Amino acid sequence: MKRPNTRTDSRDTTPRVNGVLETCLHVEDVERSARFYQRLFGFRRMASDDRFCAFDVARGSVLLLFRRGGTLEPVQVPGGLIPPHDGSGRMHLAFAIPAAQLTAWQERLNRAGIAIESRVRWQGGSESLYFRDPDQHLVELATPGIWPNYQRRASHVVRTGGGATGRAPAPSRRRRTPGGKASRPTARTGPAKVGPSTSA
Repeated sequence: MKRPNTRTDSRDTTPRVNGVLETCLHVEDVERSARFYQRLFGFRRMASDDRFCAFDVARGSVLLLFRRGGTLEPVQVPGGLIPPHDGSGRMHLAFAIPAAQLTAWQERLNRAGIAIESRVRWQGGSESLYFRDPDQHLVELATPGIWPNYQRRASHVVRTGGGATGRAPAPSRRRRTPGGKASRPTARTGPAKVGPSTSA
């Protein structure tokens, strides 16, 4: 008699997710809020109009600002239909910063006249600075260690200062030559990012 097959397939067939691509805030005045984030962080605008603004934050992360009430109707784009959405109230988002630049960020906020609402030192040594944007959304700057999957070696730097783009520096790699010596580091250059002409 043939025995039934009781073995189970242990392979995980769940489709892969690479990360969170977009973070969205709903604001009263898109241009006012866009200037705030652009001046403070140096984020590059990829696309914008009176209804929304899309910022290149760092390593494929996008910050979207939508005019409150401006996305209540579906949006037709050449490739299909974007469903409606909206948001209200005071929202929260956090940006990753290197621990060594925490003081520099505190000084930058002070110079910009932005009040630091709270400063928290978490168990394990990481720290957070909290402040408000023009719509009273709560913005956090957090150093590595606040979450188990956000450690020092994985810190994605949001840069500021002269020539800032909000982009984390590209890692450099040393190539081995046939003789065993390491050549000079060569910066990796990724493909140019193209912003959408229309967003949800």
